[in-house]
Amino acid sequence: MGAKVITVALNKGGTGKTTTVQALAAGLSQMGKRVLSVDMDSQGNLSVAMGAKRSGRTVYESLVTGDDADAAIQHVNYGDMIASSPRLADLDTVLSRTTAKEYRLKEAIAPLKERYDYILIDTPPSLGAELSNALTASNYVILTAQPNSFSLDGIDMIYRSVIQPVQKYTNQNLRILGILLTRCKKNTSIFKESLEDFSSIAKEMDTVLFDTSISDSVRIQVIQSYNLDFFSKSSGCTALGEYADFTNEFLDKIEGER
Repeated sequence: MGAKVITVALNKGGTGKTTTVQALAAGLSQMGKRVLSVDMDSQGNLSVAMGAKRSGRTVYESLVTGDDADAAIQHVNYGDMIASSPRLADLDTVLSRTTAKEYRLKEAIAPLKERYDYILIDTPPSLGAELSNALTASNYVILTAQPNSFSLDGIDMIYRSVIQPVQKYTNQNLRILGILLTRCKKNTSIFKESLEDFSSIAKEMDTVLFDTSISDSVRIQVIQSYNLDFFSKSSGCTALGEYADFTNEFLDKIEGER
């Protein structure tokens, strides 16, 4: 059957896309799942957090020149990874005159799918070629959002501007797995009031608001900055426990559809 491919996305910065991919890669790897992470963000935060090298072959070469993606794979803290390149920032320009440009990532990872259970894709906070390639290659997309009106607007924009066109033209099987609220201050009225708004927009998109939400956490930033094991420092950190719960919820949802 091959790997399930999941993109984590939103066209807003600071919504926990990279952290969510890292948490899923760590949790799934600890469960014995075979995981490949792909960093499609030119900033390369996931690559750095996972201990990957950004020199040598990266996802950029596979997208632009058709290089064998297998040669770009690195073994990292949580399974395998294809790192990003700063040159991804120019991907829209580079691919502007090419045909079938939205299918480049799908073609690159197709030969790898039998080797993994899950392929996780991190994306930039934009609506360009990186995102359309990721969604065209994916079975599912998870939308990460802070519980505020800016993220709510971002979800509406990414849905109408990219997800719906991809579902219509390049990947009719793409499904929104759900909306994950991150960096939450759960004791505030703003958070509690936002739940209804995000549940409502999830229903409009024929998806769900995940039961798990992730608390705001400085500890996660420390773990990422010092390249520490994601769950080894979980004692006393609410957000890391929540990410463990989310990994289980994610698995229940995915495995239930197989």
